[in-house]
Amino acid sequence: CSCTPSNDNHDDKKPLTGIHPISIFGINDFHGAINENYKEAGIANIGTFIKQKTSQPNTLFIDQGDTWQGSFESNYNHGQIVQDVFAYANMNLRTLGNHDFDWNLDVLKEIQSRKYNGYSIPTLASNVYDFDWDTKQKGTTQQSELGQEYATFTVENGLKIGFVGVIDESCITSIATQLVKSISFSNSTEKAKEIQREDRTPPSKKERGEAR
Repeated sequence: CSCTPSNDNHDDKKPLTGIHPISIFGINDFHGAINENYKEAGIANIGTFIKQKTSQPNTLFIDQGDTWQGSFESNYNHGQIVQDVFAYANMNLRTLGNHDFDWNLDVLKEIQSRKYNGYSIPTLASNVYDFDWDTKQKGTTQQSELGQEYATFTVENGLKIGFVGVIDESCITSIATQLVKSISFSNSTEKAKEIQREDRTPPSKKERGEAR
């Protein structure tokens, strides 16, 4: 995608005026549906569609989680083929769903670190925090190794767009305990409002990953 993430201060540029159209496409609950059949488009068609859209100006494509787990073909390689195709297609950003934790945190990190031609899809984990299993206390450290707290993009017409990616607090109970003993999910609504309220400089390109 030709749009680029911004690391400028909010006050460095004058506010845009007038109408600045953008297109944001999204996919969710793909569940490793690699093969095309009577009810699923298959990864070849989905990947082609994403690449077509992300090649257009003022356009972003977002994956909203539950991406890899679900089919034999994807489960066999822990979603690597899905992640590679979506990176090839220049998926701009993704967030986590409960089933993205199904293979443990180390596998999750490994999948998310995969690159295609040097590009790794940035992931949001806005309300994922540490958790002390012994005391059963939620921590205050956002788990940046699992995903960024938020992300911003500046598209070709100059419009800056911000994203948060949260997972519902109750979803922690839908994941096998042994897989997520060291993390917790904070209140998703409150976290989104907190980020929205904060007036701060967007993180650098290095801090956000290689979004493009």
